[in-house]
Amino acid sequence: MVKFVSYRDLRNTPSAVWEALEESEAVAIVSNGEPRALMLEIEGGDVDAALQLVRRVRAQMALSRLRAEAARRGAHELTEDDVEAEVAAVRASRRRVPPAAPEQGRAARPKRAGRAKKRGAGE
Repeated sequence: MVKFVSYRDLRNTPSAVWEALEESEAVAIVSNGEPRALMLEIEGGDVDAALQLVRRVRAQMALSRLRAEAARRGAHELTEDDVEAEVAAVRASRRRVPPAAPEQGRAARPKRAGRAKKRGAGE
């Protein structure tokens, strides 16, 4: 079970937040009525393993959101051939046109528009 604690309580009475974490599975830190962070007890002190697990859960949540959005838009009904055709079309639209090959011999430089050279007073 998750216990909700305000950010103010975390700042003013952190020991009460630690106690709440010991009593419950997790503590959600709330700011302006919105959950902003989740505190979990790390068993055995293995921070790297806990962080890796959190990253996996976030990826799974993102995938679930993408699937829900695809279902809402009807994209979940596309066949593999439909997807390949769409990818090919996008790639074709992104291809750059190669620059024109320079004439044989010395490449012609474009003339620059600009001011004439200044001449010194003694010339």
